[in-house]
Amino acid sequence: MATDFISREAAIDMCDDDGDIIRIRNIPAADVRPVVRGKWKHKPGHDGEWLCGVCNHDLEFIDGRTMGMPNFCPNCGADMREKAE
Repeated sequence: MATDFISREAAIDMCDDDGDIIRIRNIPAADVRPVVRGKWKHKPGHDGEWLCGVCNHDLEFIDGRTMGMPNFCPNCGADMREKAE
């Protein structure tokens, strides 16, 4: 289920009733941030090693190999999944 987030002030600007304005002001704010998308890229000069395409953080290896490519950068949180259309 997708959730749409709107500006509280935009919602209040559309209200004609003071009761609606009070109810909107009392709705708790959601903790949201824009989605940053990236891709893993090969680390130059290091065959088989990867960097985050957003922050250039090295993908950490365990015993010389990753345990699968993660969906998110562990450093900046960039979403590395293909964007769903």
